[in-house]
Amino acid sequence: TIWFAHRPPGRPGEAYWNLYRMRADGGDCVRVTDGPFHDYYPCVLPDGGVIFVTTRCRARFLCWVPLSMVLFRMDADGSNMRPLSFANLSEWGPSVMRDGRIIWTRSEYQDKGADYGHTLWAARPDGTHVELIYGNNTDWNLMNGREVPDSDEICATLISHFGDFNGPIAFL
Repeated sequence: TIWFAHRPPGRPGEAYWNLYRMRADGGDCVRVTDGPFHDYYPCVLPDGGVIFVTTRCRARFLCWVPLSMVLFRMDADGSNMRPLSFANLSEWGPSVMRDGRIIWTRSEYQDKGADYGHTLWAARPDGTHVELIYGNNTDWNLMNGREVPDSDEICATLISHFGDFNGPIAFL
């Protein structure tokens, strides 16, 4: 099954990113989420549930105009949707770790400047035991953290503060 986010053409405020799933051969494409929210970064869990990033938290960035987006979880059919994070900024790029935890990027400006506030966090798939993995006191912003197979390292992209999400690759 392939999961992806798609937004139909439309004026801003009228078209929203929703999550879809389809078979690998392109058949049975189904929209799973709906509503006046942006849903993206779907990540399938070993138990069949799906973690994703969404604006359903109904908050705004502390430092800018866009809507905040945080981690939510749902069943594969879109039911049983609930927040996993109660962050007040934004989160991106969840991935499943070998031990079953979720790793993702969170904007976190507590006790530090805004220039280096995108750090790697982890939690259990039910949202408990949230912990900082890396980046609280570094000169980098990190995105797309992924475990390196057969290693204790995490691979991540070094990004600028609210630039694009492309940059050098780091091994932590």
